[in-house]
Amino acid sequence: MSKEDAPILCLASWYPNELDAYEGDFIERKMKALAIYRKVEVLHVKKHSEVSFNKKKSEHANGHLKATVIYQKNTSEGILNSIKNYYSLIKTHNSFLKVFITKHKKPKVILVQVPYNAGIIAWYWKLRYNIPYILTEHYGIYNEHYEQHFNTRSWLYKHVVKKIVSQAEKLVTVSHSLANDMNNWVVKKEHTKISNVVDTHQFIYQPKPVASPFIFCHLSNMIPVKNVTGIIDAVHLLSKQKTDFVLNLVGSKNQDHIAQAKELGLLDRHIFFKDVISYTDVASTLQQSHALVMFSNTESQSCISLEALCTGTPVISSKAGGIEEHLDNSNSILIERGDTHALAQAMSTMIDNYSNFNQEEIALKNQKQWNFETIGAQYNELIEHVLSQ
Repeated sequence: MSKEDAPILCLASWYPNELDAYEGDFIERKMKALAIYRKVEVLHVKKHSEVSFNKKKSEHANGHLKATVIYQKNTSEGILNSIKNYYSLIKTHNSFLKVFITKHKKPKVILVQVPYNAGIIAWYWKLRYNIPYILTEHYGIYNEHYEQHFNTRSWLYKHVVKKIVSQAEKLVTVSHSLANDMNNWVVKKEHTKISNVVDTHQFIYQPKPVASPFIFCHLSNMIPVKNVTGIIDAVHLLSKQKTDFVLNLVGSKNQDHIAQAKELGLLDRHIFFKDVISYTDVASTLQQSHALVMFSNTESQSCISLEALCTGTPVISSKAGGIEEHLDNSNSILIERGDTHALAQAMSTMIDNYSNFNQEEIALKNQKQWNFETIGAQYNELIEHVLSQ
């Protein structure tokens, strides 16, 4: 590769790695999308405290996309050790940049995925080397319903994030809702909405099962913000009205959720728990389900809802922020956040009126919006705009 066709450099705060294969997988898909149009090189420094993990670096190249993950062990807690950890973080990035410049040339612009920690480096490089950066935010912590809301974080965290956002050449968010929340809590800044990506080679329409029972599914990491407890309560209410349905809860198994379902008499009767599955299996799970159930307190966008729509699977969701920007009466039933009675009723309505949803039409419409080519082109256009200034 010549210096004339140097790749765009992306600093990712989250990215799939050998300690967590699913961390920031949506960022990886975005960079794959951009790599359709230009060469991309990703750097992710994975900070961890796993004593038994000794690997220093992993690299993966696929066509025009190359990703490097450098593993950095954190020392013990405390102010002095925190300083050492961040010094090490900066030193690691600077060493990488030196090699990148020698091999290619100084980047004209850098992509940052999620402000903290990668944005700290981009901000520092802008001050030292005059390299502008485009910042993309995915994190939903700016929504007031998020338990660890931005305003509850330390003064230093808030100060640094505000600086990173304000100094960005462009701010990209996955939804207008997320941008509005950032304007309320961080700084007021114009934004460009660029959605998450769906692999529309895998997430395609297939006719739904015609035999009973009616199959609901929920796929997530089951953290509190997903309100799985509320979903289980709603299933209990629905079970008093209907019997011919099941809900598959797919993701990290939570013993409290299992105990709740067992206590309510739902376990292995109306509710089935399934382990974390591959991205390919997510597609097949959605294709084999009649509807996706989301009951989150907040969603910056919700990758799984986009994926469901691309398979023609209708969605039941709480009004949780960015998620309702791509949901309407033709593809979903929307309810108020935290209303378990409304969720139970929506599930009942979905069963009774399922034929009203044109599943193939839903799939085709959404595949056009969220595929690799469309999202990659939007990113590439924004980069070209910044480079032309």
